[in-house]
Order: sequence, then structure tokens, then C-alpha cells
Amino acid sequence: MAMAITLSQMSPLFSVLIAHFILNEKAHWSQAILLVVAFSGVVLVKGWSGELSWFLTFMGVITAFVSACAY
Repeated sequence: MAMAITLSQMSPLFSVLIAHFILNEKAHWSQAILLVVAFSGVVLVKGWSGELSWFLTFMGVITAFVSACAY
């Protein structure tokens, strides 16, 4: 359950990436650092919990991305 919540909370991170690459908005350097820290935190959580397969993790990330597109 903790992994699902962690992955679902990634949608604001994807919102920043979508805004930067698709909408050509300027991202501040602090946002870039926070994105790197957040993505590395998700990788660390995935590494410590062996309960989910990589496929389910990938599906969670895709779900967060689609949720970010809906914003």
C-alpha cells in the first residue's frame, strides 16, 4: 500500500516535466533539484520494498503520468 501511495504522489513531479517540455515553461533550478531528489526517493523506496514487481511499478508511474496530464 505504501508503494502505491508513493507512486500516486508522483503526479506533481510529472506536471513540472510536462510544463517544461510540452508547454515550454521555464523551470527554476530548485525545481530541477527537487525533481532529481523525488525520483531518486522513488527508486530508493522501490529498492527497499520487494513486494511489487517492476511491471506494477511501471504501471504506477504511468498512472501518475496520466494523472498529471489531466491537470
